[in-house]
Amino acid sequence: DFRASIDQLLHPAIQRLNNSFLDIIYLDTTYLQPEHVFPSQEIVINSVLDVLKSIIFEGKTIKEYNNLEKKKKINNQYKGGLLRYFNNGKNDPDSKIINDENNENINNSYINDNVYIRKKALILVGTYLIGKEKVFVNIAKYLKSKIYAPYKKKKILECLNDETISSLLTSNPDESNVHVLNMGQLGIESVNNYYNMYKDKYDMVIAFRPTGWVFKPKKNKRQLEPDSTKILEEVNNLRLKPSYYNRNVSIWGIPYSEHSSFLELENFIRVLSSIATIRNIQPTVNVGSFSNKNEESKKYWYWFDTWRQNPLFI
Repeated sequence: DFRASIDQLLHPAIQRLNNSFLDIIYLDTTYLQPEHVFPSQEIVINSVLDVLKSIIFEGKTIKEYNNLEKKKKINNQYKGGLLRYFNNGKNDPDSKIINDENNENINNSYINDNVYIRKKALILVGTYLIGKEKVFVNIAKYLKSKIYAPYKKKKILECLNDETISSLLTSNPDESNVHVLNMGQLGIESVNNYYNMYKDKYDMVIAFRPTGWVFKPKKNKRQLEPDSTKILEEVNNLRLKPSYYNRNVSIWGIPYSEHSSFLELENFIRVLSSIATIRNIQPTVNVGSFSNKNEESKKYWYWFDTWRQNPLFI
């Protein structure tokens, strides 16, 4: 898995490649289609924390939250081109993300404003074998909670040797209101059953399913591909909506991915091409599609060639 970002290209090791040749780039081509343009991880995480703020701290119902989101105006700060999209969310002044460099807990603002937790919520976050760690770590920090993971998942997370994750992990589900589960456990019936196990302790269960496949830009029926300008507007104006909810349970698909979106792949290759000459690009996902001599395959190679021939300078 590879999620491209501007920080990687600004790294001294990459900058030292100036005017050199790269024989081959192995590229994560999971989302190599123009419609796969989803928000940055930072924007998605902030949107998740907004959901929690509205429901847990402000006491809004799901319906009230949905109505509030519909009224939000589109912010145009990412209409400045692809490069700004590539770096979006990094320096958002409204960001609620708590990183290791600035570990000031966001909940202090609620304490200072005399706002308190109005609803006791159990948060479920779906994961695969690895990945999605940023989602549940930021939720746990935001709620000042430990992270519960079943035995096998806990052992996998401990293999990451991440001090922050290790310090938050617990094997006791009663010590945490953030539970990390397998993505397959977040179906409607399973989540309702999970709530029934803990309904004496919590008012509700809020489940998040992080996957890049959730974000589907609107497309005019006459268009072969979605309009990139409108996609950027949708990306920036991200509105999370539950795929299912009742009085006590809600399930939210969130467009969070460890893979690069189409525009991130384009920016990565174009910026890297401004530093060094890329001789070859080797796809690593859906490789068979690239070996076939059909129109689809020609389109992929055309994109690679176009990106390399049109470097983007930063």
